[in-house]
Amino acid sequence: MYYYCSIVNEISSKTIDIPNKEIVNNTFRDLEELETSLIKLPSNIRKLLKNTGNHNNTNSIGYYFDITNPNSKLALYWYLRSANDGNILSKNNLGIFYETRQDYLSALYWYHQAFLSKHIEATYNLANMFYVGHGTMKNTTVALNLYKRCGKKGHVFALNNIGVLLFDRKDYVNSKKYLLKAIFKGSTIANHNLGILYQNGMGVTKNLTIAQQHFNVGINNNICDITIELSLDLQKNKTMLILV
Repeated sequence: MYYYCSIVNEISSKTIDIPNKEIVNNTFRDLEELETSLIKLPSNIRKLLKNTGNHNNTNSIGYYFDITNPNSKLALYWYLRSANDGNILSKNNLGIFYETRQDYLSALYWYHQAFLSKHIEATYNLANMFYVGHGTMKNTTVALNLYKRCGKKGHVFALNNIGVLLFDRKDYVNSKKYLLKAIFKGSTIANHNLGILYQNGMGVTKNLTIAQQHFNVGINNNICDITIELSLDLQKNKTMLILV
């Protein structure tokens, strides 16, 4: 637990070079263009732009530009403005914004800022960063602890991922426990993963019929080509569990 806390404290102490001034300066021209094209914006966005003192509004504006014009500086401008006013959703959105652009250190910083406010999705995203090793050293222990925080709140992807990490640690009994929880929440990927346990008799009695049933769920939901290959010949094919 101490190691986990020290890792998180290390994140918060990092100096992240977020080019706020540069973004704001370069965005003025975009904003001028925006003012001349308000008529082209949806009515709900035009309405939000009339009340930019509300950080929920500025987050929504940022999200609009993020999904409609990913190359625009406007999304980052409004996200930063909202986050600096304390909006938790914007902090998570900034993490996503930077992660998709492979600026992992900035993504890690903003996910952690939202994590400090107990934002579940940001906690899940932060766990993924530690699992993969983006912006920080790969650390599956920290990832597992963060996934468990999400799992307590019923986060279906986190429940599946806990099952995968426990599988990697050869704790097959508890792996099955969390995969079942994910299945009950509707995760068809967890069906695929549980099928592998039954295929190989890990934490359960080996049962190819039950394995086939779980793989069929994956096939019907287009989980991945691997699922189809496994179902064709359960005796010969083996694969790793899928993390989401």
